[in-house]
Amino acid sequence: MIELIVFDIDDTLYSEYDYVVSGFRAVHNYLSSIYGNKDYFNKFLYAFNQGTRQNIFNLVLNDQNIQFDVSVINKLVGIYRAHTPKISLKKDITVLLERISTDGKILAVISDGYLQSQQKKIEALKLCKYFNEIYLTDELGREYWKPNTYYFEKCQSDFEKKPENIVYLGDNWGKDFLPANKLGWFTIGIKSDHNTHINYQVSDEYAPKMFFYSTGTAIRYLIDNGYIIK
Repeated sequence: MIELIVFDIDDTLYSEYDYVVSGFRAVHNYLSSIYGNKDYFNKFLYAFNQGTRQNIFNLVLNDQNIQFDVSVINKLVGIYRAHTPKISLKKDITVLLERISTDGKILAVISDGYLQSQQKKIEALKLCKYFNEIYLTDELGREYWKPNTYYFEKCQSDFEKKPENIVYLGDNWGKDFLPANKLGWFTIGIKSDHNTHINYQVSDEYAPKMFFYSTGTAIRYLIDNGYIIK
C-alpha cells in the first residue's frame, strides 16, 4: 500500500513548456522597453522549438544586431528566472490531488531547479495547498540536485515510511528515478507531450518501473488499482 506519494514539479505537475513561454514573454517585455518591440518572443520560441537549449538570448540579440556583453545576458537570465510565471496545474491533476490529499495520504515534492525559479513556480501553482512537504534541492546547492540521494533519504526519514510504501513520479529518465530506485521506492515516469528532458534510453537503474503519458493517468491508475486508498 502506498502511504507517501512524491512528485517532481517540472513536466510532472505542470507543463514546463508553459514556463518557458512565460519566461520568454518576460524577457521580450524587458527588451521591448529598452530596444523597441522587434518580436523577440517569437524568435526565442522558434529557437527553443528547433531544439536550442543554450545561448538562446545570445543568438536572438545577434540576429537583431543588438550589442551586448556578459552582463546583458546575465540580466536577461535573471529576468527569466525571477519572473512570476503564468502556469497552472492541469485540471485533472488538481482534482486528483484534492482527492488524495483529503483522503489523508501524505504528498511531497522533490524538485531540482534554481531556487528562486522553483519558489516562483510553487507560488503560481499553489502547491502548498496540497503538499505536506516540498524539498527544493537547490537550497543546499547544485551538488544536491538529483541524482543525489540526499533529499530522497531525508524525505523517507522525515515521514518515517518504508521504501515499499513510497512512490515517486518524475519525467527525467536521466536523473529522476536513480535515487528513488536505489532506496527501493516504486517509480513512475511521465512521458508528457512537451517533455524538455527526454532521455528514455537508459539502464534499468535509471529507468522508472512504469510509465504513463500523463500524471493524471498515473494517479488514476494508482487509485483504480487500490494503491492509494485508505
